[in-house]
Amino acid sequence: MEDTRSKMKNSRFNIYTPIVLALVLAAGIFIGSRLRFSDKPSNFIFRSEPNKIDMLLDLIEENYVDTVTKSDLIEKSIPLILEQLDPHSVYIPAEDLQAVSEPLEGNFEGIGIQFQIIRDSVNVISTISTTSD
Repeated sequence: MEDTRSKMKNSRFNIYTPIVLALVLAAGIFIGSRLRFSDKPSNFIFRSEPNKIDMLLDLIEENYVDTVTKSDLIEKSIPLILEQLDPHSVYIPAEDLQAVSEPLEGNFEGIGIQFQIIRDSVNVISTISTTSD
C-alpha cells in the first residue's frame, strides 16, 4: 500500500513539475517585459573598458554650470580629434556637405588633351578630338 502511494506521488511530481516550471518561466518573462529600465547606464556597471568620452559628455551635460548639449560638444570635438590623425582626415558637418560636394559633382571641362609631366615640364601626348555635349 505504501509502495502504491509513493508511486502516485512520483507520477504527480513528474506531471506537475514541468507545468509549474513553465508557468514560473512565463510569469518571469511577462514581469520582465513590463519593467521599465533606465536608458542611462548605471555608474555601477563594470565594463572591461569604460567609454570615457561618453562618461565625460554625460557628466558635463548633467552637471556643468551653463547649459550645454551633448551634440554641440560632439560637433566641436570631432575636428580636434581628427586633427591628431593626418592632414587628409577632416570632418565635414552636414550643413557644409553640399557646398563641399558641388565642385566634385557634374561635368568636368578642359582643353581636351592628354598630358604627361617630365622634369617640371608639361608634354602634350595627344589631343582629344571628340567632345561630349
